[in-house]
Amino acid sequence: MPPTDQLSTNATITCDFDVLEEFLEEMKAFDCQPATSTPARKGCSKRSTKRSKQPYKNPNPVWKRRKEELRNLRIETKELETQVAFLRLRDTHAKLFDECMGTTKGQELWKAAAKREREGYQQAQAENSHLKQSIKRYKKISDTLQAALENVENNASSLQGEMRIVHGLRLLGTTVFNRLECRVQARLQELDTFLHDNRTTTEAGDADQIRIYQQESLHPVSVVEFTRNRLMPFSAEKTSTSVWDIMKLGDFLNEKLISTPSEDDMASEGWYNQPLKCGVQQCSDHTV
Repeated sequence: MPPTDQLSTNATITCDFDVLEEFLEEMKAFDCQPATSTPARKGCSKRSTKRSKQPYKNPNPVWKRRKEELRNLRIETKELETQVAFLRLRDTHAKLFDECMGTTKGQELWKAAAKREREGYQQAQAENSHLKQSIKRYKKISDTLQAALENVENNASSLQGEMRIVHGLRLLGTTVFNRLECRVQARLQELDTFLHDNRTTTEAGDADQIRIYQQESLHPVSVVEFTRNRLMPFSAEKTSTSVWDIMKLGDFLNEKLISTPSEDDMASEGWYNQPLKCGVQQCSDHTV
């Protein structure tokens, strides 16, 4: 409600209250006035006393209407007072609200400052998002460069290791060569010795050995043992295989005895008689 309308309403209500108060004062004064006696009434007093025994009836119904109107007016007055108090309270509340929420120069300055701060905050957020994107991009580039640097370092370390190995081989080249040469010379000497022994055995050919055992406790009679070593013109493998097969077959002259201690070992002992001009010579053969 505008202030002008509120002031006009208050003025109207005040005038109504004044009129009502004047009316009530007049009614009270009218109630307090004493009843005036006239001569005609004195003359008629005797007659009224005679009629006093009859029931009294109010000859003025207008008075009752006035009293009823007065009661109604008082009720309306209370209602109007309540309404006036409510209007005053609302007016006070509106004034307080205008004072609290009304825009002043200082408040406008604060609002402008708050608006500037809000805009600055939005700009800062946009700049922060841009900086975050830049940081992510720079981090990716940094990771790529770090991987390339590690690869270069690994290659450099490998190259340094190879260079150290080559340098060591250069320093030890003479020593290694001399050591290998010494080993080759030793191996050649072993081969020369083996070939010399083989050549000597081949050139010697068959060999005969004669052993004479005198009469002793082990030999009740004197014994002469003839041993003949014959070199067969075959390789050692073929010769051993042939002898092994003959031993398995037991193809020996006269008496023979074959024993096999194990699968890879076999021993044979045979005897045969060799006729001579002066008699017969018994020969024994022992093979393992």
